[in-house]
Amino acid sequence: MALLALEQTPEDLRPPGVNKRRALAEAMLYDRMCAGGGWNSGNPRVYGVTGEPLAAPTSFALLALRAHSQRKEIVESLAWLERDLDNIQSAGSLALARICLDAYGRPSPAAAKFSDLYGNSEFLQNVLIVAWTCLALSGPSWLGGLRAKVA
Repeated sequence: MALLALEQTPEDLRPPGVNKRRALAEAMLYDRMCAGGGWNSGNPRVYGVTGEPLAAPTSFALLALRAHSQRKEIVESLAWLERDLDNIQSAGSLALARICLDAYGRPSPAAAKFSDLYGNSEFLQNVLIVAWTCLALSGPSWLGGLRAKVA
């Protein structure tokens, strides 16, 4: 989230040393990537056990790293997210995945999938998930400067 906020901050308002901090944050994200693509909410390997990537952390990491859309890690992680779409059970994760895929100009889950998930969890009682869902369903136009630089 800090990388996303920093990117939207005007150059003259950014703190000194920001480029070094950004590079460190990006390196940390790449270091925490799970084998085969995607991210979870921790380390990719703990006590010798390989962690499983999750849709929400993967979406946030991909949004933060979208300036590097041609890197192997990004390509692998986008592929993982696209393969995992049918397994997403959470409206919040689905909304973030759709926002992320829209930012990369990739096909994203249909709006009908949100209706199916609502029947299972009635997510409209969670303000954050409703906000993410509204943004996801409003189309990619709100992303504006958030679009990935795709070659």
